[in-house]
Amino acid sequence: MPVDGNAKEGSFVQFAVFKLDSNWQALGLDERRKGVAAFLDSLGGRSVYTHIYLLSGLKASSDILLWKIAKNAEDLQDSHIAMKRTVFGSHLSDVAIYTGVTKPSTYTRTESELEFLASAEKRKKYISFYPFTKTVEWYLLAYEKRRKIMSDHIAIGKKFPEVSQVLLYSFGADDQEFVVAYEMDDMKQYIDCVMALRESESRLYTKVDTPVFTGVRKKPEELLSLFGGINE
Repeated sequence: MPVDGNAKEGSFVQFAVFKLDSNWQALGLDERRKGVAAFLDSLGGRSVYTHIYLLSGLKASSDILLWKIAKNAEDLQDSHIAMKRTVFGSHLSDVAIYTGVTKPSTYTRTESELEFLASAEKRKKYISFYPFTKTVEWYLLAYEKRRKIMSDHIAIGKKFPEVSQVLLYSFGADDQEFVVAYEMDDMKQYIDCVMALRESESRLYTKVDTPVFTGVRKKPEELLSLFGGINE
């Protein structure tokens, strides 16, 4: 995986969820170990940075989340194909793939989206994300009305500074308009944050905000231990 995990405006960001099939455990220990090692080596290449999360036990029919940052869509495709060509990757079925791009907020300049997408050393323990689409009525409101509603919404989120958020734009490129992602070290604080945000007026204009995927960050060596069959 590349060293530089920083995202700039216009970066392509992808959340890809996979399910590991039951045949994987039938393979020998050495084959599993080599398979996961090759899988880890395949991630990204020179132009894609990947964060790994474990979803097993937190979401039905989901085991692994790959959070990828790239300069363009082609790099994401190349990374996906390279991963699928490995033995471990061939045992992973696609559950969901959501892609969006980073861009300045339409309503405020105070959101720290690029800080959220900083290098691996700054990653928090948990991530939670979902596809998001506004109602038609939202876009028929006057801009100043929308800006006021979103300013109030953002003010609520700022009461929970330990919870980071990023909004990715997917208009025209996928079924959803946005991908909303949160990162945190304390799941309880995150749940309190989302509960508070539900009371914002902006909730009236939410059309889709499911399914939700939540995962625990894992280092490459931890994935090797979990799925490669290595006992520490």
